[in-house]
Amino acid sequence: MDYLNKPVNPAILRSKVAIFSELRRKQRNLEDVNRALLAEVSSRRRAEEQLRELNNTLEQRSLSERLRCSCPRPGSAIASGNSRI
Repeated sequence: MDYLNKPVNPAILRSKVAIFSELRRKQRNLEDVNRALLAEVSSRRRAEEQLRELNNTLEQRSLSERLRCSCPRPGSAIASGNSRI
């Protein structure tokens, strides 16, 4: 809160109004920027979670594929014990 002395000096009053008006505009701008930043953080967190899920899926598929390829198949030389090196 700010005080004005009486009698009111119009130049001082205009100056104070201009300053408070500018402060309010800057405050609104900061609030807008803050909302935009919060939205960006939220968006990035969602993207990060999706990426984590996709990485987990890929890792599971890769592991399954490695296990599938490394197991001897029935009827193969390794499975029947007839492997020659």
